[in-house]
Amino acid sequence: ATPTPQGVYSVVTLESAAPSGCSTSYQGAFQITVKDVDSTGYKRDVQKRAEGLTLTLADGVLLDSSKRTGYIASNYQFQFDGPPQVGAIYTAGFSICSNNSLALGGSAIFYQCLSGSFYNLYDRDWAEQCSPIYIYAM
Repeated sequence: ATPTPQGVYSVVTLESAAPSGCSTSYQGAFQITVKDVDSTGYKRDVQKRAEGLTLTLADGVLLDSSKRTGYIASNYQFQFDGPPQVGAIYTAGFSICSNNSLALGGSAIFYQCLSGSFYNLYDRDWAEQCSPIYIYAM
């Protein structure tokens, strides 16, 4: 017998549909950047980088270039693993909207939460140090 890592091997999606003007599949690969909901500029450099996270989106499932699944973990964090960790809340339900924002279910708003000197991304506002953001495909 071959050992199999523990993880979520089935699709776990939201009941709410993608927002109007959003598609659960995207032609080609893309990278992402974030923008504060209340600002006009991007939070991080929008230049594509050779070492940047490269993603694909098909039928609501995000995959990185290593074929790890983008998902919402049990602690509400947006992360990539192969397979997603046991307890994953959502492993599908992503879409890209006509303005290139990433959405999950019916919402295009995510949250960045300060953790030391960097930010983790979440699907909800769960702590005082969190602020709303949009994630954009580029």
